[in-house]
Amino acid sequence: MLGVECWILDVENGGERRFIRNSLIDRMLGSQKIKTFDRTCLITRRTTMSYETQRKQILKKMARIECMEKGTLTEEYRERIKDGKTVRLGPYYKHQCWDNGHNVSRRIPVADADELNKAVDGYHEFKRLADEYAKITIEMTRESKMAGSKKKPGS
Repeated sequence: MLGVECWILDVENGGERRFIRNSLIDRMLGSQKIKTFDRTCLITRRTTMSYETQRKQILKKMARIECMEKGTLTEEYRERIKDGKTVRLGPYYKHQCWDNGHNVSRRIPVADADELNKAVDGYHEFKRLADEYAKITIEMTRESKMAGSKKKPGS
């Protein structure tokens, strides 16, 4: 669902920034009372989802992640010479992660590699979603401060 946020900056009224309804904006634009870079006001329209909707969607995605493991999983092969020919052995899997300030490395059986890889991917996806959640919350916080501010622009 798309939401529209409309703000009006009334330059003649001390730079007050007020939220106005979508229908009012459409009427004002339709009747040519407001032009894009008019001296008295500037309108910004956002056709993105509301911040709360975005945040809820991110939390739902985070909740769907069923397994997590920190670190990386690497696939390795080894070469040996057998009967005069080079033979490639593997794959061998190694899981590495930081634990108490130390890099910990352990070998993973082939049978467990897919499950662990899914868990590592889950952790990285969770971190990506957490960063996105923080970014949206910061934007929301900054906009709410701007909306509540009575200071003139540039002061």
